[in-house]
Amino acid sequence: MSSVVVLVSGPSASGKSELIAGVERIVAETGVLRGTRVAPRTTTRPVHAPRSVPLSSGTLDLEEFHAAVCSGVLDVHWRRMLEAYMPKRYGFALARELAAGDVVILRANNYLDWRRVPLLTVLRAEGRLMVVRAHASLNTRLTRLRALRPRPEESELAHRFMDLPPELLPPADHVVRTDRPSEQSAAWDLLRLITSFRFATLPCEEELSHELTVSRRTIGDRIAPQLTTPQG
Repeated sequence: MSSVVVLVSGPSASGKSELIAGVERIVAETGVLRGTRVAPRTTTRPVHAPRSVPLSSGTLDLEEFHAAVCSGVLDVHWRRMLEAYMPKRYGFALARELAAGDVVILRANNYLDWRRVPLLTVLRAEGRLMVVRAHASLNTRLTRLRALRPRPEESELAHRFMDLPPELLPPADHVVRTDRPSEQSAAWDLLRLITSFRFATLPCEEELSHELTVSRRTIGDRIAPQLTTPQG
């Protein structure tokens, strides 16, 4: 059974980490898509104080990062400017994760253009890559950035707040809103998309029919209260 990749992208403070953490909680509670893994992300970005949601990121210095790219360990990598003249680099050891997980989730900012990453383009051609964009309003993003502790300097806030213009954004298959009140049901929305995508890639074998029926029923029963309960 071939594993699939779900790329969750979005600008800083768009709610990507909380969205993915919510999916992890639901998977743990329901047992749906038990083979789901969140790929650890490697970066040269300085590690800040812990946030409300822990990030699965490792940190390398620039030389170590380059060595990991040249050796092929980091087979998905990109960069963005967070400070003037100082690009920050990010990467995943995706091939290793594909061997270990059924569904592999990647968390990235919009500066990762999957169309320029050979491994991701191959997965896309095979129907094994789905791209989901986390979206939050500018006011929501700014509020979240200012709530970070310790609070970043204004210059850092400005760099984090920057994003690609809409016409340059890499294409996405779906958009999940993380603004209130939708943020409470956003993880369920993402899980529903992942489940539909995962089962669409499975072969039509009789032994899979029971798992498919049970999983769909479980998600349906769990999502229904989220969609019908008024949000405060």
